[in-house]
Amino acid sequence: MDHIIAVLVHLDVSEMPNSLLLPRWSKNARSRVSEYMENGPSCWDSMVTCRYWMLNDLCSEMCVLASSEFNDFVDVVDKVQSEILRLKQKRKAQEGSVRDPPMPRRTYFSRPGFDVYGWLW
Repeated sequence: MDHIIAVLVHLDVSEMPNSLLLPRWSKNARSRVSEYMENGPSCWDSMVTCRYWMLNDLCSEMCVLASSEFNDFVDVVDKVQSEILRLKQKRKAQEGSVRDPPMPRRTYFSRPGFDVYGWLW
């Protein structure tokens, strides 16, 4: 962006053209983000949003590391699925609804030549 500013200064432009302004830089940015977040996966609460993006960054790094080795991949998928189940059960318990029964642990490599996800190896 610095080179664009230099060109505008060189051309003696006094106002930034609208074509160079992104909506997130405008006065209306907060209301637009708020509208998006109402329909999105989280709410417009700075702490929730901060936690959401921190978890997103951590999970991205975990995905990169776990996807390189098949055994790591299977272990991480199991851990993530069990954590998702735990959090869902916790949320349901807090809402006072009936809990789902615990899921039985999968048997790996139940068919010769196929992995736990049904992929041929």
